[in-house]
Order: sequence, then C-alpha cells, then structure tokens
Amino acid sequence: MSLGLAVNYTDAMKRVFPMRSVWYKLIHNLVGLLGYAIGIISLCYAYYTNWFIYYTGEASRMVALSITIVASFWTINGAMVSTYNQIKSVIS
Repeated sequence: MSLGLAVNYTDAMKRVFPMRSVWYKLIHNLVGLLGYAIGIISLCYAYYTNWFIYYTGEASRMVALSITIVASFWTINGAMVSTYNQIKSVIS
C-alpha cells in the first residue's frame, strides 16, 4: 500500500527518495506481481490439503488446479506487459 501511495504522490516522494517516477511504478508492479504469485501458489497447494482430498477426487483436483493456473496467467497478462514496458523505459 505504501508503494501505491509513493506512485500516486511521486512529486512529494522525490524530496525523500530522489528517483524517477517510473522506478516507483516498476517497484510497485513487481511487488504486486510477487504477492499475486504467492497467493496463487498457496491456492494451488490448498487443493492438496487433507480436507480437500477427503471431499474431492483426483480428477476434480486436477481440473481445479488447471483452471486456477489458466485463470491466473490470463489475469496476470496485463501486469506482465506493463512490467515489460516499464523495464524498457527504465533501461532507455
């Protein structure tokens, strides 16, 4: 949340940390992607807890895992494109 505020108020942050605004956006995006990835990975591990195994079969666990992976890649696509563009602008 603090990174989001730093991105929103880059002019005020420049007095504290003299960086270009694209760096704040890149760091905010990378931390968000990391948090999202950790959440998706923990969700995938949840499909193999004792409770979930007891109430579902192997096929339903594989379908849930597959749908979660496809949906997460679908939703993360825009953030990855944004990160790529930010990295290009930082390098140039």
